[in-house]
Amino acid sequence: MRTTAPAFSFYLAALTLCVFPVVAGGAGIDGISVCHGFGCKFKESISVSAAEWEQVTMFFREPAETPEQEREQIKKAAGWFEVVAGRYTPIHLDRGRNKRLKEPVRLKDGTTVNGDSTVGQMDCIDESLNMTTYLTLMDQAGLFRHHRTVERARRRSAYDQHYAGQIEELETGTRWVVDSWFYDYGTLPYLEEATEWLDIPFLFSTSFPESED
Repeated sequence: MRTTAPAFSFYLAALTLCVFPVVAGGAGIDGISVCHGFGCKFKESISVSAAEWEQVTMFFREPAETPEQEREQIKKAAGWFEVVAGRYTPIHLDRGRNKRLKEPVRLKDGTTVNGDSTVGQMDCIDESLNMTTYLTLMDQAGLFRHHRTVERARRRSAYDQHYAGQIEELETGTRWVVDSWFYDYGTLPYLEEATEWLDIPFLFSTSFPESED
């Protein structure tokens, strides 16, 4: 089944991981591990300020009355968490589906990333580990009422395998995949029931769920 993910660029205009640290109420979060470089080749520890954490939690300001409403909150909050992480790491360079940069890019520290470099780029291992970190931090903070974070989803094919973050609906036990690998940095993740995600033929790019970017 093909679905669409709304563009996330309006968040960028409006508001200019592998390790699970404990969230302290009213404070920021230290020691968040962010993976990139394909296969978590590079790991960077970042700190999120209290103001940035508030930007994530604001999506849950109105308690969700239904699991459907909460999944929409989770989708937006997880997408924004990735944007925050991109302020401190090169993952803001990431292109969906393992695409590489087309030309060299100069980073804030003055170094240059070549178009064929994996710095800042994320495969499904990086994406799924980071997403699980984001989801776990939100879950630990008590932001979820209808779901819990569970182990990463894994899909195997004849030639490869694919990983993604995953949540479980408490009332029904239904599992839902939160997958940011399909799209470029700054776009909402794909969130769909795990059985639908398992049916996506990953070998054929025309079958991937499309964003509105």
